[in-house]
Amino acid sequence: EHRRLIADLTMVYNIIHDKISINTHLFTPSPNQNLRGHPLKLTVPLAKSNIQKHFFSQRVIPIWNSLPSQVVLAPSTVSFKKQINKIDLNKHLIFCSIYS
Repeated sequence: EHRRLIADLTMVYNIIHDKISINTHLFTPSPNQNLRGHPLKLTVPLAKSNIQKHFFSQRVIPIWNSLPSQVVLAPSTVSFKKQINKIDLNKHLIFCSIYS
């Protein structure tokens, strides 16, 4: 679960920083840039059905928005991965939160 979360966040980093081109509109920037945190916050799309509640974007955007700005604004994917490994992501993991 932890490895999947890091892989998902790395995918979001690559999509946001245009290192991977995707023709879909998975992520929309948050219209309110006056909030705390980093300037690359994303808006969580509205889930209209139970199936949509488990989509990639629904699962990853709240975690992405909670990351510190030095991680999100990393200059490369390698530095992003190094910085993300230093962060405790246990509060976002379902398996760890059940047994805590």
